[in-house]
Amino acid sequence: MFVAYEMMYGSREAFEYFECSQCGSVQILVALASEELAKHYPADYYSFLAPSGSSLKTYLQTERDKALLHRPTLLGPLVAGAKPDPLLAMIGELPLTINSAILDVGCGSGALLDRLGAAGFRNLHGADAFIDDDITTPHGAQIARASLHEVSGTFELIMFHHSLEHVPAPRETLAAARSKLSPGGYCIVRVPTVSSWAWQEYGIDWFQLDAPRHITLPSRAGMRIAGEAASFELVRTIDDSIPQQFEISENYRAGIAMRGDARAPAPSPEQVQTFARKTAEANASGMGDQAAFIFQAI
Repeated sequence: MFVAYEMMYGSREAFEYFECSQCGSVQILVALASEELAKHYPADYYSFLAPSGSSLKTYLQTERDKALLHRPTLLGPLVAGAKPDPLLAMIGELPLTINSAILDVGCGSGALLDRLGAAGFRNLHGADAFIDDDITTPHGAQIARASLHEVSGTFELIMFHHSLEHVPAPRETLAAARSKLSPGGYCIVRVPTVSSWAWQEYGIDWFQLDAPRHITLPSRAGMRIAGEAASFELVRTIDDSIPQQFEISENYRAGIAMRGDARAPAPSPEQVQTFARKTAEANASGMGDQAAFIFQAI
């Protein structure tokens, strides 16, 4: 058992967590009721914000996305080579067509789905219980204010991009996803993981603990066990952690909230290099603080 504190917005409210003695996964002791939990997702929570950027940046991103999703233009492969995107490359490795039914659970404003729509995908759906109302993105993705259990239909790909850690019953949620997949369909789960250098180093100051929004933080073993219990086969794990695992955790260790009352000092050039190097080493050794678990329905 241990106590963690809300540090994204700097309330420093205390929450009890426990670590599983069998698989090492970490979970909040008492998950908040939905009304209470919703207070910790204000309107400026990052996944609710609409994407922004110049028209040129958006154009280049779309050209790159098309190349990574095997719909290359003349410019796309050049942009993809200069500025790769592991997430889109990961999706592009799956046997999908532009008509494949795709569901993104906990998708917020649907930014990723809209990128897929801009790249040519036509059957895009999202579900998020915390958005204010249903959304249709500019490129046609349909986002419902709903939980996974309320979604109807069958899909070739279901994705949880940093959303599974926000649900109180991840095993049941994975089982629900499995029931909505077509035979041989895929499920991508991207989550923070306690099987990481950052958790070992920072403990309760690890910024991805993110109490109380992150309800369950799985170990790698726990993620595999949960997938197998839902009739999935784990086909690949890809570490995709970023330098903030060190930068923001250092601030939390110093008592500086992400959006609190004190402004965090900018990291020095030496720190930036160190955090980038440590991140690359962590990802290469399978000890990054977040990973993508790619499951296939069996």
